[in-house]
Amino acid sequence: MRHWRRAIPLCVSAGLIVWLASRISVAELLRASGVLPWQQLAAMTAGLVVALYLCDVYCLLTVFSVNGRRLTFGRMLRARGKSYLLGAWNQGLGQAAVAWDVASIQETSFTAALSRSLVLVWHEGVILSIAALAGSWWSTNPRTAHARIFCAALLAALLGLALLWSLLPAGWRRRLERTRWGASLGQWTWRDSFRLLPLRVAYFAITGSYVAAALWICGEGITAATALAVVPLIVLAANLPSASGLGTRETALYLLLPSRHPDVLVAMGLIWSTGVVVGRLGIGLAWLWWEQGSCLRGKQHVDRTTFVDGVGDFPDGCRRETAAVGHSVGSGEG
Repeated sequence: MRHWRRAIPLCVSAGLIVWLASRISVAELLRASGVLPWQQLAAMTAGLVVALYLCDVYCLLTVFSVNGRRLTFGRMLRARGKSYLLGAWNQGLGQAAVAWDVASIQETSFTAALSRSLVLVWHEGVILSIAALAGSWWSTNPRTAHARIFCAALLAALLGLALLWSLLPAGWRRRLERTRWGASLGQWTWRDSFRLLPLRVAYFAITGSYVAAALWICGEGITAATALAVVPLIVLAANLPSASGLGTRETALYLLLPSRHPDVLVAMGLIWSTGVVVGRLGIGLAWLWWEQGSCLRGKQHVDRTTFVDGVGDFPDGCRRETAAVGHSVGSGEG
């Protein structure tokens, strides 16, 4: 049963791609891909991946630096980069990998760290639903009007959860805060939210700017109102169980944007999704290669006084191995 669960994202992506292929022929997609400025789109997508990576690190620092356990930028840069090895295929697994790494660094429970990821998801849902609601009222695109009920229901549910938490009786709240996940949630304040919200708005603004620019150079320019309505829905769709948004982005573009050339929209979406997967895998593999190199260098240079906190720091696992090598050398073993 667990193996089937792991296959769900790939099945969703494959199913949506097959559905799109039934609406738009492969020949049309190939023709559209041939006329698109794919070199510019590839460069823009690479810039998007890097910009989102760096912005995400700042957001995660705000989320996980709690209760006096602050993280350095270098450690979070590494944790987020390594998580892309899983997040390139499934964003939920990527967030879980970050929580696992943070729990190891802060010497806390995985459950407590994972509850902070849920805090981030709550803020994302609030931002995206408000933006999509505002855009759907401002835009004249009839396709986005149908999403108002969904966005309004999502926003009401998220705000209701926050209200329910704040109105809990003191006894119940203390009991929940004694649990691993409740203790972490109880430490979160509205001041933390005010720090996180502008950072996450900037994160989504990067995606919005990319989508508007990519559509413009593809000859499918959209208004600011349409971008405000459509981009949040595309982001929400990309967070559904899928292979890093492959299939869900293209389907959202196809359904939400009226166009005489839907094949261009889908082709652009495929370049977007492929670039995100390849770019994130590249970042994850680069960190994996760097850590392997650090382990080798650490075994050759066992002087632990050369370790420096931050990006140049040796990985924790390599520290233990290197310390063991140093001990054996110092005691005359080996």
